[in-house]
Amino acid sequence: KRHPLFGLLEAIRLNGAPLASIHVGPIERECVNSIVSDTLCLPPSLCLPLSTVVHRKTGGVILFVIRFLKTLNKEGSLVYSMTSRRWTWDLEKIKSKRVSKDVVIHTTLQMN
Repeated sequence: KRHPLFGLLEAIRLNGAPLASIHVGPIERECVNSIVSDTLCLPPSLCLPLSTVVHRKTGGVILFVIRFLKTLNKEGSLVYSMTSRRWTWDLEKIKSKRVSKDVVIHTTLQMN
């Protein structure tokens, strides 16, 4: 099923309005590690195991990376520890998490 946004964009295009499409491809594992490290305020070397799993699960699609991290936090696999005063995660639980390969479906499910 086509998303309603595509129909709206087509109508805008048919009415003569100029539209630009920007293709955003997947990012490298090192970039995912930088995002995770910056987000969690932790050194990149400490985040690398988590980032590697996040990259593998998301395919490096930035929107999916961000949504996946939010989901991990919401589900309790990625939490801030008041005791250690830093973010911690359950890597084995994250590794075993099933993830939809379709970013649109995953993102839509998370919005509901």
